[in-house]
Amino acid sequence: MTATVKAAFKDITAAQLVMWERPIASGTTLAAILASVFFLSYADYTLTTAICRIVQILFVVGGALIRVIAISANDRNHIRALKNWWSDIGPLAILAFSPTVVRGVEAFFSLIIWEDAVASLKVFGATIILAFAGNIFSDLQLLTIATILAFSVPIVYTKNQAKIDPLLKQVTDQVNDVLAKVKAAIPKKDTKTE
Repeated sequence: MTATVKAAFKDITAAQLVMWERPIASGTTLAAILASVFFLSYADYTLTTAICRIVQILFVVGGALIRVIAISANDRNHIRALKNWWSDIGPLAILAFSPTVVRGVEAFFSLIIWEDAVASLKVFGATIILAFAGNIFSDLQLLTIATILAFSVPIVYTKNQAKIDPLLKQVTDQVNDVLAKVKAAIPKKDTKTE
């Protein structure tokens, strides 16, 4: 059974997962997410509580990691063994993640200073909609709804594409008209040099 599940997830893409092209992988993922949501709701966890529990688990795992590294390094000083291990691995990990982090910070900064007014307006509008949804639904309800939509909307769309595409075109045209009016109302930067 484990080999079947591992084979189902091998080289899978997100599109294959939500389109149910690999039913074992899709079913397993959906069941795991919904089981997690059920557990969190049954335990009356909020997102904050869940994050705190995850951090607590990381502390326990970190303590166990210190022990394992110290034992494998034949070093009785657990902290020194972990620092030696981190001095070998840490800089490589930081170098690997730093370009992505820098790009993310730059993208976030360009959004909040309205460098691209249309993109900033879209993100700002999305935050208003999400805040409104957050006032109506709890975090767990939103997670459940998002999970169900992620695994059902692609299938419904592919089965009813001929009916949905004209409606999407209408909505897209209306949104583009509104965005064009907003963009026209925003003053342009003066690029003249003195």
